Amino acid sequence: MKDYFFFELNLFMKQKKTTIFAVTLIIFLISIIIAITFEGLGDEEKKLAEDLTQTRIVTQQVQNYSADDEETSNFIENLYLQQNLIASKSNGITFNNDSWFIDSGIKLAELRHSMLGNELFNGMPDSLLPQEDVILRELVELEEIQNQSVPVQVNLKSATGVLKSSLFYFGYLAFFFTLVFGSNIMTDDFNHSSMVESYPVNRLRKIFIKLFINSFSIMGIIVLILLIMCIILSFIWDFGDLSYPTGVYLFGSFKAIPFWFYILLFSFYYFILIMHALVLSMVLNLVLKNTMATILVGLILFITPYLYNPSTNYFVFLPFHYYNITSLFNGTFATKISPNMHIGLGSIILIIYMIFLIVLIVHIQKRNIKTGGYQYE
Repeated sequence: MKDYFFFELNLFMKQKKTTIFAVTLIIFLISIIIAITFEGLGDEEKKLAEDLTQTRIVTQQVQNYSADDEETSNFIENLYLQQNLIASKSNGITFNNDSWFIDSGIKLAELRHSMLGNELFNGMPDSLLPQEDVILRELVELEEIQNQSVPVQVNLKSATGVLKSSLFYFGYLAFFFTLVFGSNIMTDDFNHSSMVESYPVNRLRKIFIKLFINSFSIMGIIVLILLIMCIILSFIWDFGDLSYPTGVYLFGSFKAIPFWFYILLFSFYYFILIMHALVLSMVLNLVLKNTMATILVGLILFITPYLYNPSTNYFVFLPFHYYNITSLFNGTFATKISPNMHIGLGSIILIIYMIFLIVLIVHIQKRNIKTGGYQYE
């Protein structure tokens, strides 16, 4: 088994995709840093200024509304209250008053949450009534900041700030990123079938060795690059606060957890997703025998949850609902599909389907050897 391990490792090290993966990740991180530095990504003061402008525009537009019914009256009152609270929150930043910022932010989140479902907000800018998960995450974060009396972070100009933003956006692409990386994972088995079969290692162990090398390599590359980025940024800006409260949907409710714990949860879940995506790539390679077809089918599975409205809770047991890490961690799926969709259930479902796919791989390989089907395009 040791000889086969080094055989697979040697094949992996010779592949150009490892370098391409690392370069793509670096470009992605540089884009995040540029957006934070020059575009004001994550700048709370800039966001509040834009929100205040939007509320003033809409308030002027609705001044001629008839407030005869209670719903319209509440809508107009809500707009004026939002305008005042946004201005108060902005003043908290201007005068460096965290208490002012937090109190206004909590009241604003509660006010917006109370208006969810009001049809008069349809067609209005998202800044006036964000999605439910956005509101609830902000609410739990502000409440935890208030409880801990930690300084408010109003921008992402720190190592931890860039890391937080990077994980947020990477979470949307993580599955597809991994799928592309592993889209030709069985190529060498096809090209060197006689050599692969010559090693006295059973098929299941060969699958685990291949899975081990690719999974830990992907995770290792990402961790190394992120670590280097954090070290560099800590000298340019500062390191930031690893204990800063971060909103997440965890086991059925919204909670604010320390950022270091968020990183651990994200890493744990992503590692499971890596293994699942690689095993899925193996199956698609064996069935389709084409790299582009593997990527295309994987992409279809990834976007499937966005193509229909689940009509039953049984849909939460389908694995592709859990391919989008950010939507799962943020509680977007929980508020739109089912409150049962959380990290714990997602991890279990990905592992169960992964085991099923591994059994399927062994069966397909046995069939391919009997029929001489090791051909790859």
